Amino acid sequence: MSISNAAYCKGRAKILHTAFIELNKVAISAVTYSDESLYKTFKGFRLLAVDGSKVRLPNTKNVKEEFGIINYVNTKTKTKGENAFAMASVLYDVENMIAIDSVITSIRKGEISLAMEHLKYVKKNDLVLFDRGYASYMLMAKILEKQGDFVIRLASNSFTASQKLLRSKKSKESISIITPHPQLTKKIQAEGNSVPSSLKVRFIKVTLSTGETELLVTSLLDKQKYPRKLFKEIYWKRWGIETFYGKLKTRLELENFTGLSAESVKQDFYSAVFLCGLESILTEDIDTKLKSKKTKHKQQVNKAVSFNLIKDRAFDILLEQDSVDKIIYELEALFITNPTLYRPNKKTPRKKTTSRRLINFLKRTKKYVF
Repeated sequence: MSISNAAYCKGRAKILHTAFIELNKVAISAVTYSDESLYKTFKGFRLLAVDGSKVRLPNTKNVKEEFGIINYVNTKTKTKGENAFAMASVLYDVENMIAIDSVITSIRKGEISLAMEHLKYVKKNDLVLFDRGYASYMLMAKILEKQGDFVIRLASNSFTASQKLLRSKKSKESISIITPHPQLTKKIQAEGNSVPSSLKVRFIKVTLSTGETELLVTSLLDKQKYPRKLFKEIYWKRWGIETFYGKLKTRLELENFTGLSAESVKQDFYSAVFLCGLESILTEDIDTKLKSKKTKHKQQVNKAVSFNLIKDRAFDILLEQDSVDKIIYELEALFITNPTLYRPNKKTPRKKTTSRRLINFLKRTKKYVF
């Protein structure tokens, strides 16, 4: 039986995007953290990362009004116009590969303000990782208020104490007292909030494999328990949230939206976040088995295979209670077939590509799952 486009649109309109948010909380986060022995930690921490990403949207009136636009000008072709964009932000568990909290909202929202909203899920023994652009005194103060900890990559001009360390040829780290800017204090007080008058933090130099020096700020002050060399590994783990966005935008074709309304944009985004978490949970045991196999090259689950299978059976798993064990058994049997190589230390240099090669990749090589 075929379903008309009109019937599909009417049926879809009855589903709120909040259903997928709730599914992610109940079926992904709650299941993952139901038992401390079931989820992975790093040095006793639940290792979390926060990052934002611009998402290109359908150029419709309803979408533009909801999310906003970015203007563009092409000086070569002398053209100009506007595209609808949204800002997405995610609080992501990089060890367990699930999104604890996510939001897609107006492009005018700042990344730091969205990160502050994620903090309602941060608690004691959480270590939150941030890239440059998140070095906010208020953000650090709020994480400490939640009894969490942080590691943030800094720009070269972030704090006076960090600039001094960066210029030093001998010092590799320093513990300093930082204070908020007077204007920030006035703004916070005007809003009826409070902020500590000072914070004690640790600035650390990290040398990358490329020879470049990066500067980090952290609340982990104990040098014996958390030696400087540990922070290169800690910060590297933040890459997990980058690969998460890679799954959303490339593997799940997030920006190829299936509807033209603001509500359909939200449905597609939150359902994709949910499916990423479901895939992580269902493939975890098989991934472990593949990596432990005694083969010349370690193997892992092929994401093109796993996402293709899960997209068709996701709702069967949630709704068919009597046969769910059978469905999962069938999926796991298929996950273990056609694995791909696991190369954790592989470093592929970035190559500039031409439009012709990119189009050829998209048409003939890329593995689509949606």
